[in-house]
Amino acid sequence: MSRDLVPLIVVAPVLIVPEAMPWLTAGVLAVFTPLAIVRLYAARGRTPLAWPAIGILAMALVGTAVSPDRAVSVQKLAGIVLGALALAAVQARARSDRGFAAATIVFVALSTLAVAASAAALLPAARRLLPDRAALQRTVPAATVHPNGVAGLILLAVPGLLVLSVSGAVWARTGTLLAPRYRSRWTRPVVLRLGTAALGLAMLVTLVASRSRSGVVGLAAAMVLVLAVRLVSSRPSRRAWLAVLAALIAAVVIAGAMAIYTGSRLSEDMATRVDIWDRAAMMIAAFPLTGVGLNAFRSLMPLVAVSSHVSPAIDIAHAHNIFLQTALDLGLPGLCAYLALLGVALANCVQIAGGASPVRRDLALALAGNIAAINLFGLTDAVPLGSKVGLLLWISLGLVGALHAREREARAVMGAAA
Repeated sequence: MSRDLVPLIVVAPVLIVPEAMPWLTAGVLAVFTPLAIVRLYAARGRTPLAWPAIGILAMALVGTAVSPDRAVSVQKLAGIVLGALALAAVQARARSDRGFAAATIVFVALSTLAVAASAAALLPAARRLLPDRAALQRTVPAATVHPNGVAGLILLAVPGLLVLSVSGAVWARTGTLLAPRYRSRWTRPVVLRLGTAALGLAMLVTLVASRSRSGVVGLAAAMVLVLAVRLVSSRPSRRAWLAVLAALIAAVVIAGAMAIYTGSRLSEDMATRVDIWDRAAMMIAAFPLTGVGLNAFRSLMPLVAVSSHVSPAIDIAHAHNIFLQTALDLGLPGLCAYLALLGVALANCVQIAGGASPVRRDLALALAGNIAAINLFGLTDAVPLGSKVGLLLWISLGLVGALHAREREARAVMGAAA
């Protein structure tokens, strides 16, 4: 077994549920946080994602050190360390076809299990409270699965599943990768492709059922972005332009339908979010270099930045904006590192999409869709760094790093041959 995978497998159970045994979590973090930095530093020559990830990890340590409640901050630090280890391991192991396929299977399995568990946990509350979604948003305890949380989780996977389900090149290649002992009528490319499409459709239906405006609009905008990248990376045909036009029309229709459906609450919800953003900005201005502490916003806001729209008794878990929340958790240096991580990842995807391989192109578009969707969703909501489901984002970034390394190798070979 690879030395990159051993640390990840050993510590994953502890870091996914760090609150279960705090003393063990503290010991694991003391050993594996430096190891995560070493692993990322060793990968700096293979992927440009390494330096921004090191910056995020370093500022997470600062955010934990300055936090007024280190016990809560350590739980988020555990998620970031696990994510950094996952990025390093995936980008190292997924540089071969079978390694990439194995990492993708793990990603799909984890996302499917997480979505299924979250959706199932939401059902009893949904039957009782969904007629008044505004009340649900304001009264669901922190321990209860929130509809917007389910939407954010879905956006970490469903764009990629939808892109892969229409990619002929990826499935043609898949048929040649299966070892003979795994080949059967159930593992034929057409069956796997239909299964991927069915899984993507099921997640899409769950997203719509969650009635998350941020989720639906984020997905629509991400798919338009994916189509636009597909266009600029190749010679656009008339069918491609029609597809982009259809996607734009669908995005406008969906956004309009959501606005009409929730029109009576839209202005109130936006006023609440703007008020929370104002309070978050005030706290960032007070602590620009370090932030207020990792995951400390929810406990500090009722004390130092009381909202005029939300009762102090209501738990506001985050700033409802991923970029404000990152600055609160990691300070402005941490926000810059996060923006660099996203920028490098999306730039890598665009570069891969412009390459000669249709397989790498479609895989890059799928990963770009996942990364774009969760951050577009993050403009009005958030899946904060260090959250349990945030591991899926780190795996996606690791896959981008591996795919980009393979693209660079292929271009070097082509350049040498020319």
